[in-house]
Amino acid sequence: MMRNFLCWDPGAVRQVINPFAEHMSDSLFRAVHSDWDLKVSPQVGKSFQEIGQASWAEMTPPAFLADFLREDRPHSLAAILGETGSGKSHLVHWMRLNIKPSRERVVLVVPKSGTSLRNIVKMIITELPAEQQASFLETLQSAGDGTQSRADQKQQLLNDLAQAIREEVLPTNADEIEEGLASSLPDLFQDPHMRKAHFLGDNTVIAEIVDHIFAPSNAKDRPDQRRVFVEGDLPLGGMDFAQASRLAKDAIDLIEVDPAIHLPLAIRIINRNLDRAVARTLSFSGDRVEELMTRLRTYLKSQGQELVLLVEEFARLQGIDRALLQAITSQGDERQCKMRTAIAVTTGFFQSVAETAYMRTTHIVDMDRSAGRAEGRSVTKASLSQFTARYLNAVRLGRDGITQWNDVAAPGESPRSKCNECIHQSECHAIFGEVDGYGLYPFTPQALWIAASRVDASMPERLNPRVLQNDLLVEVLDNFGPEIATGTFPPFKLLEKLGGITMLPAVAQAELRNHNPQNYQRWAAFLELYDGTGAIANLDERLRAAFDVPEIPGADQAKPGSTIADAPAPEAPQRNATSKEDQFIEEWIRGQGLDQSVANNLRLL
Repeated sequence: MMRNFLCWDPGAVRQVINPFAEHMSDSLFRAVHSDWDLKVSPQVGKSFQEIGQASWAEMTPPAFLADFLREDRPHSLAAILGETGSGKSHLVHWMRLNIKPSRERVVLVVPKSGTSLRNIVKMIITELPAEQQASFLETLQSAGDGTQSRADQKQQLLNDLAQAIREEVLPTNADEIEEGLASSLPDLFQDPHMRKAHFLGDNTVIAEIVDHIFAPSNAKDRPDQRRVFVEGDLPLGGMDFAQASRLAKDAIDLIEVDPAIHLPLAIRIINRNLDRAVARTLSFSGDRVEELMTRLRTYLKSQGQELVLLVEEFARLQGIDRALLQAITSQGDERQCKMRTAIAVTTGFFQSVAETAYMRTTHIVDMDRSAGRAEGRSVTKASLSQFTARYLNAVRLGRDGITQWNDVAAPGESPRSKCNECIHQSECHAIFGEVDGYGLYPFTPQALWIAASRVDASMPERLNPRVLQNDLLVEVLDNFGPEIATGTFPPFKLLEKLGGITMLPAVAQAELRNHNPQNYQRWAAFLELYDGTGAIANLDERLRAAFDVPEIPGADQAKPGSTIADAPAPEAPQRNATSKEDQFIEEWIRGQGLDQSVANNLRLL
């Protein structure tokens, strides 16, 4: 009989499931990838906000890719939208694996980590023939990454930001206050005290932007949002005011006349000049970016090639992103090659792009409404199980097993199921369920649904893959995997990490305590995570035996659970309405006196 069986190495889980890894290998990507229908819309009207519900169509990833590469398209620009962790970069990675460079096609990939803005520009330059690279490299090398220290680079960025604000041509509707702020803010950035006390620190927005320009990014500093100033980044009042120069004090005074209005205005002035400041510090202006792209496309046209640009995170290009967007939306002609571009970008930034860029977009993909959904509607037990099963199988195979499979696998071939080698396969799949031969152990479809709903508030409307991986799969398989082998799974500590008791009413909790105080927490965790009805019942004997969960004396047997067939999924667990009796018991648990009538009822349990 299957009991306390651990079929993976908890210590190696993060080698497979690590949403914050520097880079996911192609072999691991293939092992966990699932094709889900994508929600895709063409450009509608003059802005993203004009896209109506009827404009979204469902496309399989292969169908989307075929349309993106369609020969009769003069150009392609796919904007892949979604919140953090929704799978934007995952789709771009999949596109990279399925768009091969050839004699007719050059493929450039901007990864979301492991590079810097400067290196990205250099990568583009090196696609030119050697004789055409010189002037661009000379421009780029004038940036001070090789000769300046990080402190000097931060000083340079502050100088460039101050100068960019000074040179800005203000909007025609700018009032006297905006004119005054635009005139005085540069003095705030150039004030010696303010620089030393605030702007030049290691954990400031200036430091983040300098690292974005010059330092290869890592897993912890690859935001999918643009780095911008917020109100807390401007020092105002107190000792800062006392030690500031007269000109810096003028800027602070102007802001503090009406901080509710003037401070947000100051932040808008700074942020609208930030891109030009970054380009200055990089020593590669927007005009130079457009010139570089024009030169590259002209060269590739002469070679009979088209250009495919895949950007795993558009925020990696902050400082040149708008100029690059302008360049890539220029349609090829007899002088420039055809260009196809896919960018993973936040919805907020895409909503702000210029009308001309939006009008040139050919595909808009909404990843928030794609990953893990059943036929594009909502997440269901079956679709969630299908999405998760490949990750569970990958953990069982381990990194070495995945590499070995990938080395001999044919294109499109699914990884072998590690379950096929297990002596418990038949029993395990009967108890816990499986999808395409990949077992769901240590979850059941119900347990997976309950736990996923606890960690991801957007369920069942949508699924955030990164939340599922980091907050559930890694938590259970790594941090609590050893408890399976010791016969203490699921522990109450896991339930607490997943939101605590939400379904068992207080009277049921008291009944479990009364049966056996030592087993109370184990029963509570088991019932909450594997049943979720709020009732006391003995779940399937085989399921209890697999985890060594003791029987609850006198409890009825739970009704047989539904299969993995795609029944309508229940809503995320919510706490049951609390009765007056439950309230008395909860007060008793917190150390208050127990109502006598309730005490009499409990004695009968």
